Amino acid sequence: MEVIQKIHSIQEVQDAIKEQVENNVFFKRASIPVITENSAQIDFLIKNAIGKLGVVCVVQTPTFEFYGKDEKGHPVWNMPEATLVISEIPTVNRARAGSGTALDAALQAAEALNELGSGIVLKNIYQMENQGVVSVFVTFETSAHFCYERKDLD
Repeated sequence: MEVIQKIHSIQEVQDAIKEQVENNVFFKRASIPVITENSAQIDFLIKNAIGKLGVVCVVQTPTFEFYGKDEKGHPVWNMPEATLVISEIPTVNRARAGSGTALDAALQAAEALNELGSGIVLKNIYQMENQGVVSVFVTFETSAHFCYERKDLD
């Protein structure tokens, strides 16, 4: 049987991704803030980071699909994809020493998540620009399965 990770919330999954990326040497050195999409003040955090530093990394809410049931009959979810979005205002970000570009950050995030193992594979990286903001989308395919661990279900 496949390994099914027990979680209490989707936030746990996002926090694990966030922690892995934040601990990457490049992200630490460049002081790139990493936030999760479901943070209570997401709009403020993004605007604040991009306004001050010119760059921010957002861990989007992963995609979940129904996979089946565990041995106790609890629903099990497959997480086929996870996406990070690194947004940058180049004129602000690149004025900082050692900051790199949004694409540099995307490649470093891919390397950091690859270290997690667990069937995480880089699917694609694509870049777009809108009104002076460059956004790089990094999507990973995973083979992770999750089951909510709730005492009231047992």
